[in-house]
Amino acid sequence: MGQVLRPVCRVSVAAIVLMVFVSSAPCEETDEPDSRWDLWLYLNFDEKQGEAPHFLDLSGHGNHAFADYLNLASVTSNHGGRVGEAFEKYWAEVPGDDLNLTESIVVDCWVKPCVTLKYRTRHSWYTILSKGISGATDVYSLRYKTHTGELQFAIRDQGVPHVAAVRRTLRKDSWIQLRGSYDGKTVRLFENGKEIAATEHTGRIDVTREPLKVHTGWASDYRFPGLLDELRIYGKKDENSEPTKIPQGRMRLYPHEAERSVSIEHPAFPGRLFGYVVPESLGLDKGKVYGHWDWSPVNWQGPNDKGMIWFRGENDRVIFFVQMTPYKDYIDVVQTVTNKTDTTWNHVYSFHCLTTINHPEFRDVEMVRTYLPIENKGLAPSRDILGKDDSHGVVHMVAPSFGKHEFTDQFPLATLKANAPYSLIESKNEKWVAAVITEKAAFLFTNGSNSCIHTCPGFGQLKPDERKTSRSRIYVFQGTKNDFLLELTRIPWYNNRNR
Repeated sequence: MGQVLRPVCRVSVAAIVLMVFVSSAPCEETDEPDSRWDLWLYLNFDEKQGEAPHFLDLSGHGNHAFADYLNLASVTSNHGGRVGEAFEKYWAEVPGDDLNLTESIVVDCWVKPCVTLKYRTRHSWYTILSKGISGATDVYSLRYKTHTGELQFAIRDQGVPHVAAVRRTLRKDSWIQLRGSYDGKTVRLFENGKEIAATEHTGRIDVTREPLKVHTGWASDYRFPGLLDELRIYGKKDENSEPTKIPQGRMRLYPHEAERSVSIEHPAFPGRLFGYVVPESLGLDKGKVYGHWDWSPVNWQGPNDKGMIWFRGENDRVIFFVQMTPYKDYIDVVQTVTNKTDTTWNHVYSFHCLTTINHPEFRDVEMVRTYLPIENKGLAPSRDILGKDDSHGVVHMVAPSFGKHEFTDQFPLATLKANAPYSLIESKNEKWVAAVITEKAAFLFTNGSNSCIHTCPGFGQLKPDERKTSRSRIYVFQGTKNDFLLELTRIPWYNNRNR
């Protein structure tokens, strides 16, 4: 590959090729690349911002990172990083096309596993970072696969992965420098400055509009279990290479690797400031048929040229399909549920979630701007509806379709009834509305701790092998609450829902 980073001292040619930092060398080194490499991203994770973006890109390119909207308070380590602080728990995303480095790339970072990583029969992979969905649509990625015991750096060319991989054990509680590189001819993998794997391939790296995803976590089979620090990405790109074109002016959808969650970007609000989970669970009057860990990781597909994304999930009881299509100020969501069992299900519902916790203009943990449509009261602030206080904040629920069942034992129903299947959050300046509507709601649910709303579709009764579909719509709407209510009168499928 040739020289990647240039030390400011006299060392051997081999050392020049292989090293970014050499902790044993008694000389000063620099992170300045040679003339063939540009620094496109540098995250040191030392400065967690109170508002998005949460981690600033120190390369000067403005490729700032947005942290997990549900876990912002705990994404930096209290244990210290390789230098300063480190990234810990959950994920962060870097949006934009700057990191589509088609000609060459160097990914360099420090990791500290919280468990020893080695071969095991259980099928899982620990993704440290990926541009796109790891193992599915990623154009480059760095990860550890437990079922092969391999450390891997991979690039994708015309949809085909090319991988530098080696069987490796990564020891618990040890800082390790990892680097993957591709110079147009060879994919290489380095550990602590030493090349440990290489695969020849002459070509280019594919492009994608999906963000760069950075992952750590303690309780997931698909995030790296430990700390991440000092992330740098260098490279060159063909400025004429373009990802799939999505019509201008539409919202953009960014699915999260292996999970049922999506970040949403509105043209008026740059950055992934809205979050959506579909489904958090599927249930009926006698319990859940699908929960958080009930099937293998989600394999999102898309986006296509309309920006549409979709996935299909299945376990031994249910088949679930979701399709999301973005437009200027709303996203159409189609959910399909199939009963695979030999018993009839009653009061089937899908629990999905829209959160605004990451957007300072929409965030409403006090629930004074979060509204539900209540019989004989009109729009009522969620805070005024009787509910339950718990460690997650104030939670309110109303059920327009049916009463108490197993799910709602956790969150007692309010005495009031909803009279329409929507919920909304008004912006602080009263000029925007975030909302979710559906054809027929099983119940409405609001959660102050995450500033989120749930207008949960009801599918009614499902007989064995029967399939039903429900339509919902997510809004980020410019206008007042009254403007939004007027907008609802213009939607044929919404107004014909009871016919």
